[in-house]
Amino acid sequence: MNSIHDISIKIKIIITILFSFLVIGIVIIFMDYNNSNKEMLADTEDSFKKFHQFFLKDKQTASNSLTMSIKTIASNSNVVKYFEAKNRPALIKELLPLFQNELKPNYHIKQFQFHTFPATSFLRLHKPEKFGDDLSAFRGTVLAVNELHKPAIGIEVGRGGPGLRTVYPIFGSNKEYIGSVEFGGSLTSMIDSISEIFQIDYAIGIDKKVFKRARRFQGLKTDIVKQSEIYYKFSSKLASDNIRKMTNIKTGVTRIDGNIASQTFPIYDFLEQRIGYITTFKDLTAEYQNINNKLIDSILTIGGIMLIASILMVILLRIAINPLNNFIQILDSLTDGNSGRDLTKRLPEANKDEIGQASHSINKFISLTMTLIGDIKMKATGSIKNVNQASSLSKEIHHKVAEQNRLLIIIESLSDGVKSEATYSKTNLDETIKSIREESSLISLMLTELTNLNKTISEVSEDEDTLADDIANLSHELKSIKDITDIIESISEQTNLLALNASIEAARAGSNGQGFAVIALEVQNLSERTKDALSDINKKIEQFDTVVKFLAKRVVISSKKIQNLSTDIDEIHQEANTLLKTSFQTISSSDISKVNSEHILQILEKLNKNIINIKQISNTNDRVSSQLETVSQELNESMTALESDMQQFKTTT
Repeated sequence: MNSIHDISIKIKIIITILFSFLVIGIVIIFMDYNNSNKEMLADTEDSFKKFHQFFLKDKQTASNSLTMSIKTIASNSNVVKYFEAKNRPALIKELLPLFQNELKPNYHIKQFQFHTFPATSFLRLHKPEKFGDDLSAFRGTVLAVNELHKPAIGIEVGRGGPGLRTVYPIFGSNKEYIGSVEFGGSLTSMIDSISEIFQIDYAIGIDKKVFKRARRFQGLKTDIVKQSEIYYKFSSKLASDNIRKMTNIKTGVTRIDGNIASQTFPIYDFLEQRIGYITTFKDLTAEYQNINNKLIDSILTIGGIMLIASILMVILLRIAINPLNNFIQILDSLTDGNSGRDLTKRLPEANKDEIGQASHSINKFISLTMTLIGDIKMKATGSIKNVNQASSLSKEIHHKVAEQNRLLIIIESLSDGVKSEATYSKTNLDETIKSIREESSLISLMLTELTNLNKTISEVSEDEDTLADDIANLSHELKSIKDITDIIESISEQTNLLALNASIEAARAGSNGQGFAVIALEVQNLSERTKDALSDINKKIEQFDTVVKFLAKRVVISSKKIQNLSTDIDEIHQEANTLLKTSFQTISSSDISKVNSEHILQILEKLNKNIINIKQISNTNDRVSSQLETVSQELNESMTALESDMQQFKTTT
């Protein structure tokens, strides 16, 4: 299964844009849907607010209208005269037609009655047959007017529920207070008209204590008790059903329960004391349906726009991507197949767009890379020759060291023979007189052997000098090789820098430079491999140089040892001559000969130790020269591998 990195740029762009369209469309649809809901909620809250405002305004208007009407009644001379005279029939005759024909049908006045102090019903025009009952226990408006002689206007709860009342004082012909007159308007009829205007249902709830104080009639089956309120009046079944489902009624808060919105506001009486609540309801089913229809229309509209935009985008993208595909095919011809290492090819630069500019930059990079790799190939060939020379020189050094070891073995053998002769001479010194001539012969033989030994040591010293010169030449060759590797390393760093610049150019070219980035990466990898190979070569050269320096030191030490050995042999030769002279002396000088013989033996012991040291140094030189030969071979292999890597690139036409 292909990963997302294997998908073409065109597909990635299409997917990205389609995904962006989808996200934008979802966001637009969500915002539109959210705004529609907010607008609907705002409209609902505005309807509830206007319902409340209309209620307060209509209540005030109705109160003002009732006040003006009742003020006219209270100031009517006939009404004052009949009421002052307590002439109930005359009042009925005077006012009943007005109540039945005007006030009740046109102004919705349901109650029209007169009271005497303190709160006794004198006349009910809506029920003329009922009078004389005491209202003081539940009619606060009547008590207030009869006590304060001032109008009482507002809502008051009676046995049948809340009503809009206006109670006005009446003064007699002598301006004395004689009682009050009352208009009782319908509160529910006013709310019904507002409900019809805003298409809002309502439920009226009155505080239990207020209903109890008003001596309300026996509760109805339709009453719904919620907390401390009794909801008794409902505009519709929707209102009663939702009041029954509500668990916590809060004022001033719009609640959404399914498709039903509700809001509650308080009712205040004429003393501005809360007596209950009006809870309003609005069915939002139609609004939600409109929102859903609008949502579907938005989805279809945005979907159509996205489809058209996607088709146009695919067409335009195909037109824009085709030149890039051609560019990639050309780059593939430089990096794939048998011609993948051919640096003599060039990209076409006919176009002046970003692809043409990228082609120009790539061609410049390929030219520089070709020049650098050509230089590396030449330098690598020269380095291989130098390494081969160094390898031959190391083999020659190893051969000369082996020859030196052979000569040291001969010297050690001769030294052992001289030591044996000296020991023998010392042992038989007591027989000097008898064997004086034999001793002279032995001394002569020893002198001959010392002469041969000195000659051999001279040959070894000459070989040491030759070896020192060879080591100096080898050190000079190593320095030349190091200079070459430094040049190659500088070229590698320039190649790496060019590859980095090429990568930057490819990055600037964006998707058009991806094919070029492949070549830049390959050149950069080659530069890194070259750098690693040069690092290995430098390490080998450093090891080789260390070995050469160590060998040079050992050769110097060996040369000094050989010089000391030659000096010792000269001393022995002088002592032997002296011994030879003294051997012909009288027997009385035999003690001197013995001392000289012992001295010769000590010198031979010292000579033997020096020979052993020189042999150890020679063995070390043999190991060092062997390591030198191994390092030369490894260096030759590294340079050969570098030359092989460089030969993979075609740099000439």
